[in-house]
Amino acid sequence: MNRSRLSLVWACGTAGLLQVFVLPAAAEPDSAQLLAMVDYSAVVETMAQACEQSRPELAAAFVTAQKAWWRRNGRIEEKLLTLQSEIGKPRATAFLRYYESLGAALRDEIEGLRDTGNTAFAAHCDEVLNKLIHGGMDYEGPPRASGSG
Repeated sequence: MNRSRLSLVWACGTAGLLQVFVLPAAAEPDSAQLLAMVDYSAVVETMAQACEQSRPELAAAFVTAQKAWWRRNGRIEEKLLTLQSEIGKPRATAFLRYYESLGAALRDEIEGLRDTGNTAFAAHCDEVLNKLIHGGMDYEGPPRASGSG
């Protein structure tokens, strides 16, 4: 059910338990790894936007925190920009459509909660903001191995 999925995503995200796949620094992600990056960024972006809209007094802080998150997680942004530059190629088009549809589905689920008066997720926005600011929701990469190129 959509509502239970969002609740699970929200609970996992706020607890910092989102599953993260790691990549060697110089490696091109395979489809599963790229899918994990796309999933992760869509969830983080949607959570931040939901909090920004639900807690107007924190909106400016969320905008700043989102920008900082994207800077710290430049590898994800780089992959998304690469996919955008390759639009028209089947793989790039599929991943971008998936990213956009996942974000839209998550936003729709949040709107559904709001429409029914369920705004309990807004109570977690302080925690989400704190994690966004301090790197607690960053996409975790592999430890840098000495001697690897």
